[in-house]
Amino acid sequence: MTSTHRLASALALTLLTGIGFGQGAPALELRAEETVALFSDAPVWPENHFGAAFLEAVPPPRMRAILLDYHERCGAAVGLVPLARDARYSGSFLVLFEKGVEAELTIGVAPTPPHSIETWVIGVPRPSLASFEDLGKALEALPGQASLTVMKLGDEGQVVFQLEPDVPLAIGSAFKLFVLGALVADIADGEHGWSDVLPLDAALRSMPSGILQDWPPGSVHSLETLAGLMISQSDNTATDHLLHFLGRERVERCMGEMGNDHARQSTPLLATNEMFKLKWTSGGSSARAYLALETASERREYLQTRVVALSLDDFEPASLAKPLFIDSIEWFASTAGLCRAMDWLRRHTLTPPASRARALLAIQPGSTSPAGAFPFVGYKGGSEPGVLNLTWLLQARTGAWYAIAATWNDPAAALDTARFSVLAGRALFLLAARLEPPERR
Repeated sequence: MTSTHRLASALALTLLTGIGFGQGAPALELRAEETVALFSDAPVWPENHFGAAFLEAVPPPRMRAILLDYHERCGAAVGLVPLARDARYSGSFLVLFEKGVEAELTIGVAPTPPHSIETWVIGVPRPSLASFEDLGKALEALPGQASLTVMKLGDEGQVVFQLEPDVPLAIGSAFKLFVLGALVADIADGEHGWSDVLPLDAALRSMPSGILQDWPPGSVHSLETLAGLMISQSDNTATDHLLHFLGRERVERCMGEMGNDHARQSTPLLATNEMFKLKWTSGGSSARAYLALETASERREYLQTRVVALSLDDFEPASLAKPLFIDSIEWFASTAGLCRAMDWLRRHTLTPPASRARALLAIQPGSTSPAGAFPFVGYKGGSEPGVLNLTWLLQARTGAWYAIAATWNDPAAALDTARFSVLAGRALFLLAARLEPPERR
């Protein structure tokens, strides 16, 4: 891996979901995340989690009683939003709970390993996003443009909630759902099989996210492996191999067939390495030259003759600090269109062999979801600076199917990924509460 690739791996088109901060997060955030997980019916923590002085002031039985009380009243913690950092090792967070309430958590940790907790104060629970209308208002308050669609799937379809559902927005790596759709259609028609293999082509190498950019050219991978990496890890190199194999125009047609009313806005459909080369090499000059072309055919030729010659070794990671051309060089869809795409995948994976695609969608669920509410959770999201999307395919205990898609764009600034992932993930809990019989609430 080159130094450019190492820099990019922390900055490229990846999506943070759920409440976790992930490996490499500062000690304060990691301790806060670990503590939030203790809001359960059986809280247990490792020996060095709380410091000796803290446990002398708040003995373990008292601490367990506090955690159990919050769990009984509020349910499990489902989100953690950073609020303020007082210093490197102390700050405050907003804890979102399963039953539609929130509480502010102030926490401080020791400055030296193992960074045990020295201060821990949880506030009084208060109502938080108790309805889809509350969630809609929170999304509307975000800078830029946000959209949310919650849809019951089926022959007629039924909107559960919507906020700007038909506005075309940049969706980042969520476009990979359309690549999966084209592959599913070809497999269902018998044109390809999951076990068919492709060798890695150096010309199709992309930047992270993913792992295949570091694998040797010529190594062989099945279509199922490539599709699984594309969906679960958002592997860009896997995506570009599938896009090249299926054909750019084939996937473009499938976008429309899957319900994306704005497929033309994404034509020609860019491979991820083309996106990187256009926007994050040569100081954006290639992007401006590309946008100056007026027809799709001219842009296709430019991709095939000019962009292909650009080198990813010239990738400029510093340019990822802010949004760049997100309203013109991207992949576009409305949240309603993404829900229709998930419905298309649901309907076209009812029977073997295409049904194996459902398992690929379920590898990475994308967010904490209500325990037992959805026996099946499929997910794909996408991001780049100024762009966030989270899209789910859900089956309820009743057997009914639902889709949720949430997108946020802001061409002026980078986005608060943690906050949006919590807001979007909240829709799963609101939907579950609506579906649950009153006697079980």
